[in-house]
Amino acid sequence: MNKKNSFLFNFLKQSNTFFDMEKFKSISANFFIIFEKTIVNLDKFLPIYMRFYEKMVTDEIKIANISKEKKLLHIGSGPIPATLIIISKKTNADTTGVDINKQSVQKSKKFLKKHYPSLNIKIINKDGADLDFNHYDVILISDGVSNINQILKNIYKSVNKKTQIIFRKTIQDKENFSFNEEFLNKNFKIKKIKTHSSYGNLSSVFLSKK
Repeated sequence: MNKKNSFLFNFLKQSNTFFDMEKFKSISANFFIIFEKTIVNLDKFLPIYMRFYEKMVTDEIKIANISKEKKLLHIGSGPIPATLIIISKKTNADTTGVDINKQSVQKSKKFLKKHYPSLNIKIINKDGADLDFNHYDVILISDGVSNINQILKNIYKSVNKKTQIIFRKTIQDKENFSFNEEFLNKNFKIKKIKTHSSYGNLSSVFLSKK
């Protein structure tokens, strides 16, 4: 990897620390949306972007035991569905991405058709809070999704206790982490929190329905 590409890779890894995503969530989320919409047209940088997500997604696959028999939904998949690509390539799972941004969905579909036409990945344009979740074995929610509490409430209504839920969140103190709503604390069990040290304080929170 040359110096320019190495700089970009390290910048991406430390972006959560730069922005302190818990305090500046909308700023950091918009940064990644703009960044992805830009880099989607720059083929030479795509391997770097995929590598940026590789370790985190691989950890999530292992902890959630994602396999080809599972159906996975990723809420907030963005214009470059890196998570879905990595999961599909490593597990051959049936994967679906959903994003509320119509332009992101269009770019994502174009990107997959160009670079990964053989992968079993579906992309839909919809608000994650309006989905029917009972068809999925694993539900993954990106950090930056604005209506996380409503999404989790709707997930609770339609899934069973075997459904695995992962949401990515910047957490400063995972030992004392809890939801900011009584309903969520009462109805979801936190099974594990995996902090990804190479991504600032970004963590994968693994949940199940109580």
